[in-house]
Order: sequence, then C-alpha cells, then structure tokens
Amino acid sequence: MFVMKCGRTIYRPLPHLGNIEGISPNGDTIFHTIKDFAFTDQQGQVVTNHNFDNCVYVASYFFATCPDVCPRMNANLQRVYDRYKGNPKVKFISYTVDPDHDNTAVLLKYANALNVDHNKWYFVTGNKESLYKLATESYLINAGVGDAMPVSFIHDQTFVLVDQNRNIRATFDGLAPEKMDELTDAIQLLLTDMRLHK
Repeated sequence: MFVMKCGRTIYRPLPHLGNIEGISPNGDTIFHTIKDFAFTDQQGQVVTNHNFDNCVYVASYFFATCPDVCPRMNANLQRVYDRYKGNPKVKFISYTVDPDHDNTAVLLKYANALNVDHNKWYFVTGNKESLYKLATESYLINAGVGDAMPVSFIHDQTFVLVDQNRNIRATFDGLAPEKMDELTDAIQLLLTDMRLHK
C-alpha cells in the first residue's frame, strides 16, 4: 500500500472490490456501491449512509451474546478505533445478526463496555431481513441464522473497509490481530486519497 522506493514513500491506491456496476455518462467506471440503509443505533438514533458522508468507515457484523468470536473481533477492531478515534473522517459500524435480542438498551450496554464514542462507532439493529440482505448484497459477506439448536447466528469475521464513495476497498480477517496494522494502513491510504482529490 505504502511502498518505499529510493528513500521516498510511493502512494499505491487500493483496488475496488465487487462487480463493476456500469459506466457513467462521462465515461467513469461505476464500482460496486453500498446500498442505502437505515437502522437504529445504541442511542436510539437512526443511522443511514449519510452518517458516513465524506468519511471512510469499517463495517462488521456481530451479536451481543456471542461468547467468543465477536469479543475477539471487537477487541482487534478497538485497536484500529483507538488509532483513529480523534479523526472525524474515520467511523465504524457494527450490525447485529440477532435483532430480536439486540435492542437499543443491549447495544448501549455493549458499546459502553467498549468505552467508545457513540457518534463514531455505531452498533445498529433493525429489520432482520434488511440486516442480512445488506450483508450479502452490499458488503458481500455472510450473515444469517444457522440450523443448530439452540439457534446459532452466522456472520462473517470480516472487516469491510468502505471509502467516501460507498465503494468497498479492502477486507480483513477480524480474528487476525496482525491484520489490524494492515487495516490501519489501508485507512490511511484512503484518507490520503481523499486529501489528494479535494
């Protein structure tokens, strides 16, 4: 991403992930885009795509009663959050796969336990079908209900990095601590790109 050459840093942009959706009238490529969404966060506020205008963000899926995978994922993501918590151009959103349980009060308690800024890292709930559809069709990851008893929830352990144009630019294994430095670098690349193209 950042490459050292002859003692100077060379900027290498991130790819766009997902299928190309078309060509604009002026000849620009239309890349895969995160579709419109509206869910309720831990403060009872509606969160939409517009909360991320002129920002880059990291999206993930989880559920509050997850005993192992989700706590490990969020601990890793918190390292990235801590790096960028002072930067208003970087945000985070975690969608529940268990909206029947994960109401606003549950999500508020969960977010408070992580000691995060509620206007920077959103934990959201809403219509189950809409949450799952957004995962598979927009973020290109898996989320749903398994067939084990008691009901188990399926969700990718992937962190999805989205740019200011709502395009997916990179994905990272949320269970791999060593990938968090790569995620941090990728965010920095997008921030640099935003500054270069103002």
